[in-house]
Amino acid sequence: MDWVEATGTGTIYSITTVRIPVIADLTPPYLLALVDLDEGPRLLTNIEGEGASIGDRVRIAWRNRGSLPPLPIFKKDPR
Repeated sequence: MDWVEATGTGTIYSITTVRIPVIADLTPPYLLALVDLDEGPRLLTNIEGEGASIGDRVRIAWRNRGSLPPLPIFKKDPR
């Protein structure tokens, strides 16, 4: 396994709506997706916003978590 420098853009490979509480930081319902980054790796991540579906282009965003490091999430790419 190697580190890969990534631009933060990709395509939704798979997506589901989580409707039960799993962790305190994410209040259901929320979108959980596998995102194929443009550089090749696949990442399990939260999709912020509504209306995302398989094949949509996404771009990285960051969720602040107080004293913890920011959490990488993705949003639909408006382009």
